[in-house]
Amino acid sequence: MKRLTIALALLTATSVAAQNTPQPGFSKTKQRPCLTADEAQGLATFVLPGLVEGLAERCRGSLTRDAFLRRPETASLSERLRRDGAASWPVAKASIEKLNGDRLPGLFGDRFIKAMAEATAADLTLKQFDKADCGAASQLVEGLAPLPSANFSSVIAALIALGGDEADADAPLRICPAAVAAR
Repeated sequence: MKRLTIALALLTATSVAAQNTPQPGFSKTKQRPCLTADEAQGLATFVLPGLVEGLAERCRGSLTRDAFLRRPETASLSERLRRDGAASWPVAKASIEKLNGDRLPGLFGDRFIKAMAEATAADLTLKQFDKADCGAASQLVEGLAPLPSANFSSVIAALIALGGDEADADAPLRICPAAVAAR
């Protein structure tokens, strides 16, 4: 199950800051809201390109030259994921707002918020990411890379659901049990 928590860590970043900062409508003792399977997949689809790029950068010095995250295919993968996942932004935005318990600010426009959300998610996740897991992360990304983008993000969402039994009640990202059973 330790490797499943790697996937969980890859996607929990979107609400890590919210977990540490009380949001309107949430107390420290109240369990965080859960995401449906579709919301989790939409969020995964949106966050994956930045995470793949961030992992490649973070792990560059920890991997052998032939590791997937050090090869040019990684850039092609993140470009494909970004292009294919562009339509997931509305679902991802709604998921982030649901997890944070507050709407994202719209002062600078949706394009700016979208770019900042992707960058923030990658940055927060990678701050928690242990470089000792770079080899496993590279293997995971390489194994999923040939899949269509929707399947790639579906697998990541399923891994989050599987890793959910290791998360405590205040976990920043949870998949609704009914959503897991429905799939």
